[in-house]
Amino acid sequence: MKQQKPSPAKGSYTESDFFAEAAYADSILRTAVGDHEGSIAALRRSLECKPTYAPAILSLGSVEYQMGKRAAGRALFRSLLSLPKNTPDLCEIVDEAGSFLIQIGAYKDGLALYRSAVELFPAVAVLYQGIGCCAGHEQCHEEAIAASERALQLDPDNQKFVNDLGWCLLDADRMEEAHSTLERAASMDPSDELARENLRICEERQKKSLPSECGDESAGARTARSITADDLRGQPLSRAVCKALVARQPTTVRQALQIHGVGRKTTKRLLALGLITDPDSIQSRLRTLEEIRGK
Repeated sequence: MKQQKPSPAKGSYTESDFFAEAAYADSILRTAVGDHEGSIAALRRSLECKPTYAPAILSLGSVEYQMGKRAAGRALFRSLLSLPKNTPDLCEIVDEAGSFLIQIGAYKDGLALYRSAVELFPAVAVLYQGIGCCAGHEQCHEEAIAASERALQLDPDNQKFVNDLGWCLLDADRMEEAHSTLERAASMDPSDELARENLRICEERQKKSLPSECGDESAGARTARSITADDLRGQPLSRAVCKALVARQPTTVRQALQIHGVGRKTTKRLLALGLITDPDSIQSRLRTLEEIRGK
């Protein structure tokens, strides 16, 4: 839980501030001893004393999300953006709210929060980093790239921002730019395992896409290999489809289309990645009734 710093202005500390902070401190203590219901009640008391007490808004909003009350949690987090800009630690608290949404996979809510946050704090790099992460997960690739570039403009020597930009470029299939950016991130901090792994994934995808880019179908057949779970990471496929694809090695378009849930769009993506072959040229012609039925 976030502890807000007292306002430095003389005479601005009121009785409501005191009781709000006291109730908030009580909620922290109750959490520590396992009294979760008492902790939540204390958070509500804190906001009754002072509805604009940002740390309590952050904590109670997180609790509401965890309890499945997303609308209530969303309303609390959004209320942070209506607080006076000089509220102590406001930018940091908003970023913590966004980070929480990323951790629980609420990327749509996180994106909306961060978009509004940069209007309040346009020179804070981590807020653009938040947009980049959420926008990427929401398939808004160009927005993710633009936000990551802005974060890097604000903090040019931040290695994590370089790595983030590289991954956004990779997600958008801008392979050459992604490779050079991820290579830079890995060289800036050789101990960063995530940057090295992102670079490895980028290089793997480049190898797979090479035959199709060259238009050499025979080369595509020669480089076909077993699909791994890592190859399918990020693809919009169900777990059952992924398991079926991994189980069928080597996989052709004909075999893939026999898997329930796999259609032409899926096989087109897998072909582009070099994960399957199409010796029967099925992808370029209309499917027969037997193929549609999975026979």
